[in-house]
Amino acid sequence: MLTLLGVGHVFKLGERITEIIREKKPDLVCLEADKDRFEALTEREQESTESKENAEAETKVEGKSEGEKTKKGAKKRRKMQIKSHLGANPQAIYRLLAMFQDKVAEKYDTTSGSEMLAGARAAKEVGADVALIDMDSIEVFRKIWGNMSFKEKIRLGMGSVASLFVLFVNKSAIDREIKDFEDHTEEYLKSFEAQMPTLKRVLIDERNEYMASNIRKLSERYKNIIALIGDGHVEGLRKLLSDMNPEVVRLSQLRTDIEDKKNEKSELKSIESEKRENKGANPNV
Repeated sequence: MLTLLGVGHVFKLGERITEIIREKKPDLVCLEADKDRFEALTEREQESTESKENAEAETKVEGKSEGEKTKKGAKKRRKMQIKSHLGANPQAIYRLLAMFQDKVAEKYDTTSGSEMLAGARAAKEVGADVALIDMDSIEVFRKIWGNMSFKEKIRLGMGSVASLFVLFVNKSAIDREIKDFEDHTEEYLKSFEAQMPTLKRVLIDERNEYMASNIRKLSERYKNIIALIGDGHVEGLRKLLSDMNPEVVRLSQLRTDIEDKKNEKSELKSIESEKRENKGANPNV
């Protein structure tokens, strides 16, 4: 059995991913990450936890404001996000793209890549192994940059600068764009390929083939596999692994499930509150 979970690296999906892994009890969880990137995410989480503990201690002693702590945490998260993508040799454009991703994640009250860490924790909880199935992120970037035409590099640079305008974009606009992508995936990818053929080939197609190959090899040893992959890779992997008849859960479904559960909790809370109010108004009940 193979399940492809289409995730978004900037959304708060950890709780739902954990639920699915608990329900399906896989013997392997595959993550769209390489060793260096995963280690950087793990280190970032550890630093964030330590930073929070230190901030709480400092607050007790010095009375630091919540705003100061939040800004300090945001800067650290952005720094670690850059490291997670670039290692020791950051490039300006990739740095901007990483900052863009981290800034969007902040809008959703999370950190980029947190869903991968949640998947790894849930795998450990159910006794499943974890496999990192993606290409080396630094090599991917070097290959893209080395094979790009001058025109593509200009377009990439302009697009990276334009991404900074996410500061002025609200969540509803981001949600609409994601919904549109899911409804018209093929059209989006064709347009992307026309504008940035090298980026599309290396970032999407070659990584799809690499991850599909790894999943296929691992399926010889594991019978129940869950793969956490970016939603933009879902359709490509579904086609490459069609003979395995994968179950697919798209990002929109994960987010709908989370919203439904939130609404359910809110309704139950309202019912309980109404019961308490009625009981207080009529003590004989």
